[in-house]
Amino acid sequence: MSLESLTIYPLDGYSFIERESQPDEDNSVTARLKRLEDQNDESGTRRSVEAIMLVTSHGFPHVLVLQVANAFYKLPGGYLDPLETDSAGLIARLNEQLGVPFSPSGKSSNGKGQAISIEGVVDVQVDDISENLTRAVWVSPPGGDWKVGDLLTTWWRPNYDTFYYPYIPVHISQPKECKKLYLVELPKNKTFAVPVNMKLHAIPVYEFYDNAARYGPQFSGIPYVLSKYDIYNKESNGVEIDIKSEAKNDAKNGDQDQK
Repeated sequence: MSLESLTIYPLDGYSFIERESQPDEDNSVTARLKRLEDQNDESGTRRSVEAIMLVTSHGFPHVLVLQVANAFYKLPGGYLDPLETDSAGLIARLNEQLGVPFSPSGKSSNGKGQAISIEGVVDVQVDDISENLTRAVWVSPPGGDWKVGDLLTTWWRPNYDTFYYPYIPVHISQPKECKKLYLVELPKNKTFAVPVNMKLHAIPVYEFYDNAARYGPQFSGIPYVLSKYDIYNKESNGVEIDIKSEAKNDAKNGDQDQK
């Protein structure tokens, strides 16, 4: 059985600028769980969606991950309104978090009524190396190029606590939250507007493998759910490289060196 193909593009084809701060709705875990309980009382099991967005750097797939207040990591996305579909809701959350704000004049804005200039760039952490990526002063309207793809995994929160599971425990009749992780395919070029109170990291997929102690079980499961894809790295020169084939060749050459 052949693998599904997936093409990803170099990180240096994307630009990153600042937008307004997006403070957390809750100032404590207790407040967050209380809000979850209120939402369950009002509309039943809460639904949330998050995006796994891949880029390539140093010839290897990386996942775009938000870091909040120099503390915990999270995938872009968020909670759905009761009547929102997964796809429409995920696109809306991505626009709210990483889309470029648009002013009434029809030009891109930094959220404060000012045009975005190249002084508004942010650092994107790649393999612990800070790369300052700058591009055009004006960017296109947001929202038209998020492509929601395959559903990769579903996680369930059975109780009013912080634990999620990739299944519903047998004794749970109504989970408190259902979280779905979708593959979101990116175009070759795009501008991301990152809230000033967050950092955007490009983390290599191998960093998550067997690393639940640092990133948690949802992140550590990403290498497994991506393994069904034959991932092609679209290099800046337009040449496609089959990342898995390259890895196999490297391993084969390594074996020959040891003989």
